[in-house]
Amino acid sequence: MSDHSGQTSEMGRADGPTMIWTRWRGEALASVDRYGPRRNSTVTSVRLVAGEPQMADVRQQVVLSLITEFENLTVFKPGDHNLPALNTMLDQVVAWSTALTPLRDTAAAAA
Repeated sequence: MSDHSGQTSEMGRADGPTMIWTRWRGEALASVDRYGPRRNSTVTSVRLVAGEPQMADVRQQVVLSLITEFENLTVFKPGDHNLPALNTMLDQVVAWSTALTPLRDTAAAAA
């Protein structure tokens, strides 16, 4: 793969899917999306693709705006109206990550 300078990294294009498969297998996945017309189809596509490496997506989804949820577009400052959904999503990610630990341990031992 090339970086911004045109240099080729040690990880070639063919290694990318393998790296994703081995590193993300058995992980929990949360969907945080931006406001926009394509948000539902994007999240649905990500959830479908994430099933192949056996990632577990959580039910709670959060939609955030870069303009209203980030101070100077860099510092995350969610509005009070989004805090319940964010807390639920993070609780679900922690719960699924904890539940998937034995699967990751078994896969690591087999490798």
